[in-house]
Amino acid sequence: MGDNGEPRLRRMIKKTELRQIVPLANSTIWEMEQRRQFPRQFALTPCCVVWDLAEVEA
Repeated sequence: MGDNGEPRLRRMIKKTELRQIVPLANSTIWEMEQRRQFPRQFALTPCCVVWDLAEVEA
């Protein structure tokens, strides 16, 4: 929750922004996700996957 008791909004990023933050190949990111060494992606729609920015930064 935020300082005022409101729930915090979580910022989601798409693959293009993820690749700017984490300079790894797509296959490396996928392998790390499978080994639970990287935050898992999740689908917003059937054609749009995203990552939680706070989890990526951690």
